[in-house]
Amino acid sequence: MNKYLAFNCILIISVLLCCAPKSTIPVTHPAQSKVEEVCATDTALAPDFSCAPLAAVPVKDWKGLNFIVLQKQPIFCQPGYELYGFSNPELGLTPEDLSELKPENRIPCDQIKGHLLTVTGLYEDGEEWLVSFSDKETGKVITARTHKHSIKEIVPEADLAWAKKRWLNRVVFSRKGTISTLNKENSSFGSLKVRIQDSLLVEDVVPGFTPLPVNPIWLVVKTPQGQQGIIPLRCSWTNTMSDMIMEGDPWESDIIEKDPSKIYTWDEATWEIINNHRVVLEMTKEQVLMSWGKPVKREDVDMDGEKMECWYYAAQMLCFDIHQLVSIKDIQ
Repeated sequence: MNKYLAFNCILIISVLLCCAPKSTIPVTHPAQSKVEEVCATDTALAPDFSCAPLAAVPVKDWKGLNFIVLQKQPIFCQPGYELYGFSNPELGLTPEDLSELKPENRIPCDQIKGHLLTVTGLYEDGEEWLVSFSDKETGKVITARTHKHSIKEIVPEADLAWAKKRWLNRVVFSRKGTISTLNKENSSFGSLKVRIQDSLLVEDVVPGFTPLPVNPIWLVVKTPQGQQGIIPLRCSWTNTMSDMIMEGDPWESDIIEKDPSKIYTWDEATWEIINNHRVVLEMTKEQVLMSWGKPVKREDVDMDGEKMECWYYAAQMLCFDIHQLVSIKDIQ
């Protein structure tokens, strides 16, 4: 896979490929009761679909790629990052370099957060990889070891630039019907309920926090009522744990890019059911997906002599005939 494929969408915005911008992450605050509701779609554009999705870059092709070190939540800063100072940078990576990955060699948060790292070396270590970086700010050599082909405390610089190109100052919709809020005083997260069909204006795109949530790119959004929040997401499968990679776009479980109220001609009663994350008999597959998201698995099941498509969620099995939901069963 050509590791430079991702750059064809972002050359025109190279000015964005510098250090991570100052965050404008909103803090938790009470809703304003007198804010006039404004439909963001009247004043902003849809996402820039001319920028094709980024290709996933496997670890073996990382050499030369840039990564941003994510900010770490204060309560997790004491042990530092799982990024290690490398005492013998002239030697290159070998199996013996695993001895460098000791707790006392972890880099403290205040010495590396927000830095830009360039991959300079790779060594295959069984099913994982040792990765060496050059810190562009300090010039120091840094080492890390992947876990399931991922290093959890960094995000590809190209992902941040691509996300800005596609979503900044444009409108998206929350597929989950919520946006997150962050209390900066204690770094705690909250949530704000929105309707799935509410247009959300993306006011900023920033690197997220580590270790929670797991999605490294944050869209800072404003609701039609003027409230602010964040939607964490991924915009590529690069540096994603191997067992978390799925079919489709990485962000499709978090946002919808086209106005769902224009795509689907559902009545208000149906939207109310969906926004309350309920399912009822006679719903279509599209309505169930909008309400509950993708099932854990799907399979054809014989029921009363007929073969039906059944979807399995955490505690329910939903079965459909050709057109609609006909059975809801609790499962162990």
